[in-house]
Amino acid sequence: MHITVSAADLLSGATATLAAVPSKPPHPILGAIVLDTAEDSTLQLSGFDYTTSARMRMPVQVLTPGKVAVSGRLLAQVAKLLPAKKNVTLMALDSQLVVQTDRASFSLPLLDVRDFPRLPQPESSAFTVDPKDFAAAVTWAASAALSDTDGRAGARPGLTAISLTARPNVLDIEATDGNRIHSVTIGLDAGPDLERVSALVPTKVLETTASAIGAHERLGLHLGDTVTIAGDRLIRTTPVIDAEFPPVHKIFDKEPVGTVYVSVAELAGALKRAATLSKTKSVRLTMTDNDSIVITGGSRDGFSDDAESSEEIDASLEGNPPNLLVNGGYLADALAGVDSQNVTLQLTGETSPILANLTTTAFAVMPLRSLS
Repeated sequence: MHITVSAADLLSGATATLAAVPSKPPHPILGAIVLDTAEDSTLQLSGFDYTTSARMRMPVQVLTPGKVAVSGRLLAQVAKLLPAKKNVTLMALDSQLVVQTDRASFSLPLLDVRDFPRLPQPESSAFTVDPKDFAAAVTWAASAALSDTDGRAGARPGLTAISLTARPNVLDIEATDGNRIHSVTIGLDAGPDLERVSALVPTKVLETTASAIGAHERLGLHLGDTVTIAGDRLIRTTPVIDAEFPPVHKIFDKEPVGTVYVSVAELAGALKRAATLSKTKSVRLTMTDNDSIVITGGSRDGFSDDAESSEEIDASLEGNPPNLLVNGGYLADALAGVDSQNVTLQLTGETSPILANLTTTAFAVMPLRSLS
């Protein structure tokens, strides 16, 4: 193999492909990225851990075609060191892959490409979505999913995933960790025969895909026992998570006891400032008689014994909105999905969810234990 490639393309390709490479591979070849040239002057980078696969294509100048395997971690590290606006030469020499610019050279040991597992065949796309809308929706939804490192993950694997549901003209993207729900709907293009279909997709797969896809390409999806996400350059495949996803929509039917109409930026900013002074991120929201909310963090939250803060912001209050103790980070994360200047929060009780049900976005955040 002897090729010339843009350093920026090599970095984006290595980073996207590395998402399918385990950090602690059971065998060295499963920690590899395969570089394979094609007749149409493209280079494909591939990673596969027997579960999730990633393929990234990019234009290159092929001097000598070939197929080699190197450590994905080392290739990504070297790609980060290269000057972004330069072209890079990759050449297989004996047992090394030499990565060279006009002033620097790196040698990576080659692995036996014959040991690399056969990549799964991607499914044909059933529909397409706008990649920018998809990436934004996935990024916001993912902040509400349960982390793989959470102690509850083993017992509730469905909460470590993002639910994708395709139905006529729209794709619903939802996630919950049991304490909050993020739900967003984006448009899709499909044939008239598209039937409603759902899949639970690992959060990490969707997050890394969202960060790698280009904003100017259409993104195709196939939802089944295996999910395929296919852009012009990137193709990801992954099996779905075989678990139950909670019926999250039922919670939005709960009747509010009061509502709060407030500036998104002012509330989110106050929540973040208060949460930084709270060891537990708990923040107290106190409703006043003069259409405002006092947001308290730190020692006044009832847990922390350090610094404290108190900030009052304007709000329009209706009904009988209760005082609340909330995770300030959770509520601020939820507000990040609101694309308007103001939001109406439906308060359903001191220990019942805070709801927001907008045109294409909805969220719910459970309060913490009441202190009143």
